[in-house]
Amino acid sequence: EPTGPTEPTDPTDPTDPTTPVTPVEPDDPTTIDVRSTLMPNEPAQSPAAVTRAFLAALRAEDVDLVMTLMDDEVVYANKGLPRLKGRRAAERVFRQLEHSAIGFDTYIHSISTDGCTVHTERTDIHRFGPLFIQFWICGRYDVREGKLILIREYFDFVDILRATVRGAITIALPRLAVSPPGPDTAPGR
Repeated sequence: EPTGPTEPTDPTDPTDPTTPVTPVEPDDPTTIDVRSTLMPNEPAQSPAAVTRAFLAALRAEDVDLVMTLMDDEVVYANKGLPRLKGRRAAERVFRQLEHSAIGFDTYIHSISTDGCTVHTERTDIHRFGPLFIQFWICGRYDVREGKLILIREYFDFVDILRATVRGAITIALPRLAVSPPGPDTAPGR
């Protein structure tokens, strides 16, 4: 029996412990090790893993990775806003993250899977220059063959308006800023 390191059975499989790990710089938000988004014993192509990798890529503002996780025919829909059809249409929205004045962060409070559909409950933080807008949001992600085919997000425009006002006030009065949510914090609070 061999005693040394074994060769990976699939060198591209991030769940295979023998796959070489690409070093991740802890202070570099643009570098993601997708394996870090997996739960124990979760296949990399599972709907929940794809959804977590998508949200982690958004958080790191890695738009190229975001786009690789979407099917060519993806539907991206936010409640109350026009539905975007196709990866190219969605890419125009996500490429905005590449502007230095715009930023995104998310905190997942819960995630559940039903077949190929994943539901999330989370708090998102959008940054526009000095303005931080923190609000709750729920998402539905449908995954087929390891690619997102539907991204549908639900939020409350009144909550976003409130968060925008709160964010504007904290520009002048930083001590009133809302902290990012902790693990036991209810979404949007």
